[in-house]
Amino acid sequence: MSRLPQKEIISALDLAHDGFMIADSNSKILYFNKAYACLTRLEGMLKVGMFLRQLNQQGLVPSSSCLESISTGNQVSRIHFTKERRTAIVCVSIPRYSASGKLEQIITNVRDVSELFDLREQIGTVQKILDRFSEQMDRHSEGCRRNIIATSNEMQSL
Repeated sequence: MSRLPQKEIISALDLAHDGFMIADSNSKILYFNKAYACLTRLEGMLKVGMFLRQLNQQGLVPSSSCLESISTGNQVSRIHFTKERRTAIVCVSIPRYSASGKLEQIITNVRDVSELFDLREQIGTVQKILDRFSEQMDRHSEGCRRNIIATSNEMQSL
């Protein structure tokens, strides 16, 4: 199996709807695509060569799965919400180690999952309606059973 040239891989990542960012073990940004900058709302602020740690200290990136992954050496997954809670972003940062076991890079993938949260809310609303309808049907059914002649006390004594 032949490998894709790096240029083609970068071109494919640049077209993706998911955001991708690669940082080194010191939090230096080595690569990010346009979707990453857009989804994290850092368009115009991010530059290759910047350090996420500095952005964090400046308050531009208050919570970073990448920085946590650097400090723990583990995969970190988070859901970030915008202040208005209209957008939900899933961030997953995965450490990449060299053959000798040294942390080399953190690969971060971000995805907008707002529609999934909207669907979950809609499902909750529909479930409440179904629960109320079911209760009403149970009460109606019980009321009908009490008014049937065959179940009256007089009919039962026959």
